[in-house]
Amino acid sequence: MIGLGVLVALLMGWQFIAAELDGGPIVIVLLTGLFRVFRRELQLRVAPRGARRS
Repeated sequence: MIGLGVLVALLMGWQFIAAELDGGPIVIVLLTGLFRVFRRELQLRVAPRGARRS
């Protein structure tokens, strides 16, 4: 994995690595938040149907 990082740094430059290290955690946090919001909405829509069945 480290070897791949070194290869990418050599081919694409240190700016790309800096952007990956800065932007990666931001993207993870944003996608986690969006997943929680949409999952909650889906659960609220589906839950009454499941309650009626049992």
